[in-house]
Amino acid sequence: MKIRTKYVFLLVLALVAVMIWSALSESGIADLDTEFTEIDAFQNENNTGPVKRSYVVVVSDSIWEDLKVYGNYMPYSKLGTTTVWFYPDGVRTPPKLEAGTGELTLFGGMSCLARYEKNSMGVVTLTKYPFTDRERVVD
Repeated sequence: MKIRTKYVFLLVLALVAVMIWSALSESGIADLDTEFTEIDAFQNENNTGPVKRSYVVVVSDSIWEDLKVYGNYMPYSKLGTTTVWFYPDGVRTPPKLEAGTGELTLFGGMSCLARYEKNSMGVVTLTKYPFTDRERVVD
């Protein structure tokens, strides 16, 4: 009986070690090729209605797939939308979000690389150059 208990204990210990290793080796934002710096963030105070989250992020490169993956890592609620505005690293002063509404001020809008949006239905949209005539949705 003691040998059987010992093997069960070792098996449980091995399973716990594998679960901890798996949890700690998950990929994240640091594993992406692009560097991200969050400049501004907003979440509305009224959490009884639609939750609106907006972020302004400066990126080192415009790798579209990395921008989409970063947006997917951002907090999301089925009761609202999450919007991430991406700006290139060379912009002198990236725009800020308006304090009460979380809307993006149009100052410097022409230098915006992309807008990531995940709506209440879970539909993800990444739009290249949202403030120019080159606007294009990336799948």
